[in-house]
Amino acid sequence: MALAWQSGPTHKSGQKISMGKTPDIPGKAFRVAFHRKYLPEFPELISCRVRKLIGSQALFTSAISNNRNHPTSMTFRVHRFFAGHVSKKALLTMLLPLSIASFFGTIIVAALLFPVPYDWSVRAISNLASPRDNPGAFWLPCLGLVASAVLALPFAGYLEQRLRGITPRLARTAGVAFALACVLLLFTGIFPQQVLPMFGWTRMHEFLARSSAAAFFIGMLCCCICGFRDRFRVFGGQRFLSSALSYHWAWITLLPVGCLAMIGALQFLGHQADQAWAEQIRQSFRHTIMWHLAFWEWVGSVLIFMFMMVTVLLLPERNTANQGAEAETSQQSNSKWLQD
Repeated sequence: MALAWQSGPTHKSGQKISMGKTPDIPGKAFRVAFHRKYLPEFPELISCRVRKLIGSQALFTSAISNNRNHPTSMTFRVHRFFAGHVSKKALLTMLLPLSIASFFGTIIVAALLFPVPYDWSVRAISNLASPRDNPGAFWLPCLGLVASAVLALPFAGYLEQRLRGITPRLARTAGVAFALACVLLLFTGIFPQQVLPMFGWTRMHEFLARSSAAAFFIGMLCCCICGFRDRFRVFGGQRFLSSALSYHWAWITLLPVGCLAMIGALQFLGHQADQAWAEQIRQSFRHTIMWHLAFWEWVGSVLIFMFMMVTVLLLPERNTANQGAEAETSQQSNSKWLQD
């Protein structure tokens, strides 16, 4: 029962004089009664308040985490984009064409603005992104490399998801290789060819460019092995991939490698092993465009983008892992039906 207590005059004995309906209870007795009634409930009241506060904080934290993973969250969308959760149409009509246009378009414009006539068969692409060789337009190829790498990055996850059902390890290796190649290409544009050393290294740009090319080659080679294993039943292949895609992977990857291996063998036999016939062939190659590194840079750039475009075009729309699971389920159901 709530007590209506009002301050009033005090008697000589120390007791307050009641006024109106206020009960005439001594001050000490009132404090004892108040403590007996409300003090036992005070810890429970405090704990209840604390539980409510902790619950509201947990709810707030959960709401934030759920918002991050919500399909409408910008962070969630960006993560899915770079992880390769894009459609085939988006890659063929938007991302890869824009990546190709960013790469070759900026390079062609920079070649037109080059101080001297640019010979693509002799001069490397890195000369166009050099402040020393192309001081007026070196920033254009750098910007194009960065944009091209960002737009081509979803291809790595897209490829890995659709090759996972054939060979999971090779699919993961191919995806990581293509993603690493795009990241290295991005840093190639960020660090142009410098005259002064950067981080104590004068060839940072060349190292990043060649590492990116090597990562692209590793990814393409993994795709060739996946296609080879998928075509033959001996290796457990289910022939999820078309024969045109497997042949495309083989010739676009192995033909340039074979040419480079042949030139390297002639270089070794003619210059190191002192073979006359190899030296004659090597000298004849020295007067062709195939002897220059710039030629292979342009050819490799065209082949890499061709590889990605044809791969997206010929890859099955659905995940090969889902196809494998459906095929296994149908095979089990057929065997069960035959047993019945």
